[in-house]
Amino acid sequence: MRHRRSAVGILLLVLAVLGIVGLELALARLGVRATLLSRRNTPAEEDEQRRVRDPRDDVAEIYGVPVGGVDLEVLFVDADRFVTPREAPDRRLLPVAPGEAPPLQARTVRYVGRAVAAALGAGGLLLWAAPRWRPRAGSRPRPTPPPPLA
Repeated sequence: MRHRRSAVGILLLVLAVLGIVGLELALARLGVRATLLSRRNTPAEEDEQRRVRDPRDDVAEIYGVPVGGVDLEVLFVDADRFVTPREAPDRRLLPVAPGEAPPLQARTVRYVGRAVAAALGAGGLLLWAAPRWRPRAGSRPRPTPPPPLA
């Protein structure tokens, strides 16, 4: 029984490590860095923004109102939803309607995946180490302290 628990503990530790590595590889493959837009501009507004825009301003402001000012790594978004600005073809913009659910972010999946891997690792470590913490058959039990005087 001790060996079975120890083997299950090692298996859980290996699964935790492989889970973290697999998660990072999957996120690197599936994730797309994009700037979220809370409101998409109409084509007429885009032309006006191009005309009056300062070159130091963010390109995303031409196409709508950027959210947060940072790029987020999003997962499982259809490729046709992204807007590729002609001023910066390497950027991706993702318009999100006000009532629409926000896209799944890679950092959310990474957080949940690491929490699950930590729980698996802790459980595996406990199962692996528990048989080693038991007292030996020949060891003396600890003396109990006397009861307190009333």
